[in-house]
Amino acid sequence: MDESVLFYFSKGADTRREIIQIVKEKQEDGIYLSEIADKLDMSHVAARKHIELLREEDYLEHINPEGKPKYLRLTKNGERILDEFDG
Repeated sequence: MDESVLFYFSKGADTRREIIQIVKEKQEDGIYLSEIADKLDMSHVAARKHIELLREEDYLEHINPEGKPKYLRLTKNGERILDEFDG
């Protein structure tokens, strides 16, 4: 998916930008889905849909794929796009 659509011109783009920024704040330790949902005051189902899209597009990754809960961090693409938001 085109980055401009994913982060700027589609429904949910604002939420996906917020998720990237929240994950960056917790980059050292990782963050899990329910923390993100709570910070955004949204359902876990809605947060999961955004997170899965960001994972599919290689902006987020699981630190512990077999663990529960699954902790997330930014990929190199996630860090790069965050720099674009700030720039």
